[in-house]
Amino acid sequence: MQVTSLNLSHFNEVEKILEGHKTQSNFVSFGLQWTEKQIQEALKAKAFGLWVEQELIAFIFFRALGLHLFELDLMATHIDKMHKNYMGQLFMESLKQLPSGTEIWLEVHQDNFKAQGFYKKHGFLKVGERNSYYPDGKKALLMTFKQHQ
Repeated sequence: MQVTSLNLSHFNEVEKILEGHKTQSNFVSFGLQWTEKQIQEALKAKAFGLWVEQELIAFIFFRALGLHLFELDLMATHIDKMHKNYMGQLFMESLKQLPSGTEIWLEVHQDNFKAQGFYKKHGFLKVGERNSYYPDGKKALLMTFKQHQ
């Protein structure tokens, strides 16, 4: 297992992971319908991937909002590799690449209980809500994480 920074050369691997999720009924409502341009922009920012035997298994996209403030824009694990703690390992390794004392913000679909559980397990706290945020009219839960210095 290896965690590396991602860039534009990894576009096809990222797209392959997202393609695997398109068969899921919650694909659009949970915000996984990213355009080619959005993926490319994220790969130019702070993007990390977890590799096993030269295959991208999981990725995470952060967007810098300030020196110590980032938004977690998107993360996904290969559909056939889920529930093996790859994302947990990737998240923890990614934190080491961000400045000490970093704060991370995110939005998560109110019905995405697996993601909410992951975030809570890794120290995120709910700080608010956005009504009618997702295409299905459901709200987004706003969560934040503060890295210890």
